[in-house]
Amino acid sequence: MGDLVCRIYPAVSSLFLLSYVSSIIIGIYVFFFTSEGAEFSSKLLTQLAFYVFYYTKLSLPGPFTAGWLFLLLSGLFAIAFAVAALSNVRYSESAKGLLRTKGSNGIFSNFLMGMPAICSAAFVSFSLIHLLEENVGVPVGGIVFPDPFQEILFTSYAAFIEEVSFRLVPIAFPIAVYLLFQSAVKISSMRRRDRLAVVFLALFKPESFSLRMGLARDRSLTNLKVLLVLVSSIIFAYAHVASGAWESGKVVTTFIGGLIFGYCCLRYGWESSLLVHWYFNTYWSILSYASTLSASFAALYDISFLMALYMGLASLLAFGIILLSKIAAWRR
Repeated sequence: MGDLVCRIYPAVSSLFLLSYVSSIIIGIYVFFFTSEGAEFSSKLLTQLAFYVFYYTKLSLPGPFTAGWLFLLLSGLFAIAFAVAALSNVRYSESAKGLLRTKGSNGIFSNFLMGMPAICSAAFVSFSLIHLLEENVGVPVGGIVFPDPFQEILFTSYAAFIEEVSFRLVPIAFPIAVYLLFQSAVKISSMRRRDRLAVVFLALFKPESFSLRMGLARDRSLTNLKVLLVLVSSIIFAYAHVASGAWESGKVVTTFIGGLIFGYCCLRYGWESSLLVHWYFNTYWSILSYASTLSASFAALYDISFLMALYMGLASLLAFGIILLSKIAAWRR
């Protein structure tokens, strides 16, 4: 059974990846090549009720339009996909390893290979949690946007700024300082260009930095990582409710989401937490709006939803079996 999963999963993962990339292209299409999108894209940001995170109104100097901001964000997400594909074990090498049935652990050797399982499992879990909360009278809430283009733009920007605010600064930066301090002697002997490269590596891909510098497993570092991820996730959950846009039911899923984002940031790199956040914020917003434009886009949305549903259920089942086997092994 495991060998069969290893052989099938790369093809399934490629389909998911195709839908992710397609949504970025579709987003650019609806913003610039539809009449309503082009009209919205031409608006200056000062004309929009647009806020940095939830509290401070965005006010950029000069004729900076909504379209240019969305294009910039789309480019950043595309770069994140490229970095993820080429980082750690490359996506192509991860697929080859699975096809050679080197074990299901290879699914998570590259972030993009594991992204469908991670995102779909979280998507199904969060949907079930919100459904249960609403059924017992715990409100979840949500942001109401005046039009779909503002929703797509805001959620795209929120994915970026929240990952800077809750993962890059409070988690990745302190870990980078710790790692650089631990490797100060080795770094001092490097050329200036190489020193700059490892500093960026320590900040954006701490696990890769540790492997490159030959750092042994450090219990203090592990404890620091756990503490930073927990604290950041608590603040992340609180910030959503404190914004006034979400109700108390959002606390549970944003806290769990914060744990997932934090883990991905430390395990794979900051680009991976950005992409998971993009998946929840922007991917579904783009496909949902596009589904109203044509039957082809509607079919893409339906297929993507069904793929996420079945992948999520299968992933949750697999994660549950793995957890139970580890608990049984620990009890022995």
